[in-house]
Amino acid sequence: MCIKELRNRIDELDHQLVKLLNERARVVVEIGRLKNKTGGQIYAPDREKEVFARIGQANEGPLPDKCLVAIWRELMSGSFVLERPLRIAYLGPGGSFSHTAATLKFGQSVEYEPLTDIRSIFDEVSRGHCDLGLVPIENTTGGGVVETLDALIDSDVKICSEVLMAIHHNLLANCSLEGINKIYSKPEVFAQCRNWLSATFKEAKTIAVASTARAAQMAADES
Repeated sequence: MCIKELRNRIDELDHQLVKLLNERARVVVEIGRLKNKTGGQIYAPDREKEVFARIGQANEGPLPDKCLVAIWRELMSGSFVLERPLRIAYLGPGGSFSHTAATLKFGQSVEYEPLTDIRSIFDEVSRGHCDLGLVPIENTTGGGVVETLDALIDSDVKICSEVLMAIHHNLLANCSLEGINKIYSKPEVFAQCRNWLSATFKEAKTIAVASTARAAQMAADES
């Protein structure tokens, strides 16, 4: 077959995919109606795991599993909106690690609410202003996030799922290393990077803020 014929075949398959995806969406709408009647939760982490496991088992290639998981993640994100719009609280501002983790977990179609501190996320979920919240809880270098652990003790909010994400820190500045006299970040970041920071910046002052994204904003504003 020539390229034109192969592309025509792709167009035919795309048309079939669109029809099947919308057929799937109509079933999702029916499930949403039943959940609204019975008070069922829109986000069902156990069901999510089952779907991803079946996708992996059914995959015969050549697409890798992670590609199909990404596609189905967005399908699920759109499905949430069809059942009932989901509002997800996270530690902001936009661009923070929590924001990245939230979009990895819930996709691009849900509504996100950036909040300034971890306690506020618990409060918004507890009051019903947000359906779910995503907070950092621990890392392999610095251990548990104290704010989150304290809030779990004091709040009636429960953990329903988790996101595992590799974290890589970068130092951002508009000057040479020698010109840096203060560094903004979260306390957990200072703990994770303490050896490098102490060896590189013996005189620089470390200033704790709510999130790494907020730290970047503050540093940019002072430049």
